[in-house]
Amino acid sequence: MRFSVSISALAESDLHQIYTYITIDLHNKPAAKKVIAKILAKIDTLEIFPRRDDIFLYAKPQFGEIRTASVGNYVIFYAISDRKKTVIVHRIIYARRNLSKIFRPK
Repeated sequence: MRFSVSISALAESDLHQIYTYITIDLHNKPAAKKVIAKILAKIDTLEIFPRRDDIFLYAKPQFGEIRTASVGNYVIFYAISDRKKTVIVHRIIYARRNLSKIFRPK
């Protein structure tokens, strides 16, 4: 069964920031395009069997079950709604950040 996949506004902003950082700060537009393409390709695969990735154990309860998928130096955070048959990508974050702070309770 296929799920529909949507990307939150915050995750869209993350993609833009990743592209800008690699293009402007690292002066490597071809690499930026390649990284974004890989991330989007991975997101596209979430339509089929989105539960294959790990559960993120540090998520706040209000986020429900958050899963993570790695793509190079980045981690995609997403949630699944079986009732609606949807996957929502919440964030796309550089993997070396302290990821436990992103979704943890305050």
